[in-house]
Amino acid sequence: MIVVVLVVLLVLLAAVAVLLLARVSSDDAPGGVESPWQAFRRGLRARRSPDTDDALAAALAVEPQDVSLADFLRANVQAGDGYVDVDELTDDLHRVAQTLRVRRGA
Repeated sequence: MIVVVLVVLLVLLAAVAVLLLARVSSDDAPGGVESPWQAFRRGLRARRSPDTDDALAAALAVEPQDVSLADFLRANVQAGDGYVDVDELTDDLHRVAQTLRVRRGA
């Protein structure tokens, strides 16, 4: 039980240290950049009264567009090699199979 309390206290201390460090580093930022504390407070105000958030109002004003999955995938095709190369994958599988055969003595 004491260990859990100590871990929670250490985590809270680390969070406070991060916030203080962010506050100190934001003072050196050029003009027009809000501090983390100001951003946090702005986020809380926006959460309490979402009508005042301009970005949310703009997002709600956008009309959704219905697109089929096939059209979506066709529009996002990228040229080049895929994430998984079949030849590389088969080479790896053959190498693992050979290693297993050697270890089993077959």
